[in-house]
This record gives sequence, C-alpha cells and structure tokens, in this order.
Amino acid sequence: MKNYYLIRTILIGLLLWQCKAPLISQSKKEIFAYRKTHLDELLADVRKPITAEEKDLIKYFSFKKSWQVAAEYVPLEKEPVFQMPTYSGVTRDYRKFATATFKHGKKKITVCLYQNMTLIRQPQYKDYLFLPFKDNTNGKESYGGGRYMDVRISNVKDGKIILDFNKAYNPYCAYNEGFNCPIPPQENHHNLSIRAGERNFESKRDKK
Repeated sequence: MKNYYLIRTILIGLLLWQCKAPLISQSKKEIFAYRKTHLDELLADVRKPITAEEKDLIKYFSFKKSWQVAAEYVPLEKEPVFQMPTYSGVTRDYRKFATATFKHGKKKITVCLYQNMTLIRQPQYKDYLFLPFKDNTNGKESYGGGRYMDVRISNVKDGKIILDFNKAYNPYCAYNEGFNCPIPPQENHHNLSIRAGERNFESKRDKK
C-alpha cells in the first residue's frame, strides 16, 4: 500500500510539473529533423538557392541546449510600418511587433520581432513573426549578412516565448545572388557570439 501511494504521488508530481512547463521540449533529434526539412525546402524551391550538388555544404554549429531560451515576450502597440532594406536594394514593409528578452550567461539580451505586412495577408502566416539578427560570428563562422529565425505568436505562453537559436538559418543571399534578403536592423545587432544554428556556406561556384 505504501508503494502505491508513493508511485501515485510521483506520477501526480510529474503531471503537475508538465502542466506548468513553458517548456523547451525540443531535443537534439527534433532539431536534426527540423534541419532536414529546411534542407528539403531549399532543394525543392523553384528559385534554386542551392543545387543538389551543394547540399552537403549546408553546415551547422553543434546542437546547444543553452541556446534554447524562454524569453519574456512584450507585444508593442501602434508601431508604424517601416521599410526594411534588403541586400539587393529593394525594401519590404515590416512592423516592429514585439520584443523578447532573455539572459544568456551574464548577458541580458533583447531582440525585436517583426511582422511582414505582405505575408500576414496569407492565413498560414497570420501569426508569423520574423527575427533577423547579427552577432560576432558573422563573416567568420556564419554568414556575414546575418541570420534569421521564425517564431509564432501562437507559441507565446504565460508571457514567454521560446527562442531556439539552433534553428537559426541563412538568408538565400548566403547561397547565391539575386535574392531580396532583409538586412537585420541595427537594434538586432548583438555584441556576442551565437554559436548555434546554421554556419557559413562556401559555394563550389565561388571556386570556379
């Protein structure tokens, strides 16, 4: 009987812990599955950012649990639409939608999340937010023009949003010319090295 109550108490405790979660449930295996999907999408894109022969050149930093963070999510009100420049010279309509603040080590980091004013017209992107950023790895270990992340408003829970930098990916401009890749705004340039997510891409085309 004592064992029954002990097991019951443990099971209830585990259930309550899971219910309270924010939590970061993404394992290394899930991140690898996410990256495979991303690669499949690159290869399937009719604009051909990479060729099948270049797929092995897509590299990532090793998986880091420390770069899966629960950030304090603060929505913003009445932010004006602005023109975010791209590396091709054209601009795109965005609005600063929210900030997300977290600690990594001793550093307190705030990133801005943006809403693409064209994409939100499509139902599948209604809650989509864009996080472009630059850090000290750019031009050395990662693409010089910065990297991107995608998050969803629907993933906000109890004022927190999970930012998983293991999912950071390169803009198409990292692979080839001719794409309109947004330039990360200055407010998302951070003086630290985010060694998570996609690394620099060295195209075989550059060596011809």
